[in-house]
Amino acid sequence: MTLKKLDYTTASDEYNTAFSQNLQLFNTVKGIADDQKTDAEREQDNARANAQIIYNSIQSGGLDLANISADQKLSITKMEMQAGLPSGFYESLQSKNPKADIVTSTSRESNGSKYVDVIMRNQDGSLTTKSMLVGSVDKGGSGNPTEAETKKGDASKVASQLASRAGDDGYVAPEDYKTARKAWVNAGYDAGDFDTRFAKTYANPDSYDVIGISSKALD
Repeated sequence: MTLKKLDYTTASDEYNTAFSQNLQLFNTVKGIADDQKTDAEREQDNARANAQIIYNSIQSGGLDLANISADQKLSITKMEMQAGLPSGFYESLQSKNPKADIVTSTSRESNGSKYVDVIMRNQDGSLTTKSMLVGSVDKGGSGNPTEAETKKGDASKVASQLASRAGDDGYVAPEDYKTARKAWVNAGYDAGDFDTRFAKTYANPDSYDVIGISSKALD
């Protein structure tokens, strides 16, 4: 069973309802209206809403994320990147809560660390909250985003753009990849860093030589 099949077999109206409910819950928890979000926040929330639907479909299907195919894991990794989550987030969540699905989630910062608090519904209908450590707070000043925060937001946008250009095999065409990498470099970032972030996920291994991806980026 593939993730794509899980997505397609979800009835359209059911999927749209779940997606809308996820976004409404995100906004309620944040105390913000959708039109008050930045484009980056909106893209990340949309990606996380979609990821939660897929995750719950996996849970209901009795699949173990640790044992799914490489292609399926790649799809999950792409969703995590678009949602601004670390790779392996959903596998870690499932390993700690194998019988529960996701109701909603929200991000917070505490004592220099970043967490995602996930409200989960257990099989008996009861709700529990699981706090997942996802990184350290990027320290900045005067309320402006730090360089690391800006870069993280830009990386999330690139992940969304590449995902939208991916073909049936999950990879983008070599020219699309090189165009995105050039835009990344023009924004002041390093080409090698781009390859380290995106090559394994979005570039077909058969096209590594054509694209010009170094072996160092694939380590």
